[in-house]
Amino acid sequence: MLSQPHMSTQGAMDLQQVFDQAASLHEQGMLAEAEPLYLRLLDAQPSSALLHHLLGTLRQQQHR
Repeated sequence: MLSQPHMSTQGAMDLQQVFDQAASLHEQGMLAEAEPLYLRLLDAQPSSALLHHLLGTLRQQQHR
């Protein structure tokens, strides 16, 4: 889901692990902990609509 064509398999796996951790933290309500992971993922994939949506949802949940 988060792999990019020019990214190594290891790099894509690392991003997937970060995404899984961020999503898990978000689901547990640990919003402050999930936010920097979403931002890290967006640095790697700035055009990801899913990541923008999740970060927006998180910030709305924080009343920001």
